[in-house]
Amino acid sequence: MGEEAYDLNEIHLAGAEILAEEGPSVNAEEGALPAGDLVPLAEREKPPVGLLPVSLELLYGIKMHSTYIIEEAAAGTAKGRGLSGMKLLVVDERKELFGEPYVLRVGGWSLERYLEEAPDNLIWEYVRGEVVMYSPATAEHQDLVRFLLRLLDGFCEAKGMGKVLMGPAAVRILPDVVREPDIFVISPEDIPRAKGVPLEIRPILVVEVVSPSTRTMDLREKALDYAEARIPEYWAVDPHQKEIWVHRLGERGYEVKRIESGRAESLSLPGFHLELEWLFREPLPSADECLREILRRG
Repeated sequence: MGEEAYDLNEIHLAGAEILAEEGPSVNAEEGALPAGDLVPLAEREKPPVGLLPVSLELLYGIKMHSTYIIEEAAAGTAKGRGLSGMKLLVVDERKELFGEPYVLRVGGWSLERYLEEAPDNLIWEYVRGEVVMYSPATAEHQDLVRFLLRLLDGFCEAKGMGKVLMGPAAVRILPDVVREPDIFVISPEDIPRAKGVPLEIRPILVVEVVSPSTRTMDLREKALDYAEARIPEYWAVDPHQKEIWVHRLGERGYEVKRIESGRAESLSLPGFHLELEWLFREPLPSADECLREILRRG
């Protein structure tokens, strides 16, 4: 099996190098007003449309003096009890829609505001006073997430090993961190407590499908958060590099293995495994046939 052991600090450096090759991050121009000066929608007499500078982490570096978002009020269902959500359009300095993948951070938010205003149909995470927003997922990303979901859901149902959920379900993994993993598994004992927003439970397995624009975040920032939250196992599936980073909780945090071939096996879900060639085949194989093979071996 093609496996290598890594330290999280090494992963951070590797991810930073990859992002640097593809292009630098773009930030709001120096001296601009901080994005944290947003006013909650409920306190506004008339929903405005305005330009707000933000920090934007990009897949491709684009040289521009500043990057903005246009904020608009939008009716919709929020994650919490609020009646209004927000619509944020990412545009360039010409006020044209930004077409590249991105990770967007807006500071100055409270957890309460996040729960009231974050839309329930998009991936918005709350991390230590910032809201982190992601560009829409590609069809290929969604296909792989759905494939993994079917395998995990079918296995857990057949074995009675818990419940499988997916983003944008919000999980409060730390007092000031709410993540929305692509897929996560909760133990049978925690199923009765899996109610409300955010979920106040600790998953036994988290799976993120890595994209080029989120690679450093998935392999470094999220890994550190999941380790601090004592989540036993975290898999980062990278279809672009054709590898899985398996994180297992040890005495000093996560022990990390990079698997490039063969089989990845779960310790949190004994008997569950993935053949790497399944994940990176085009088109993806039949989920039903792969599940039968997993159950036969497990």
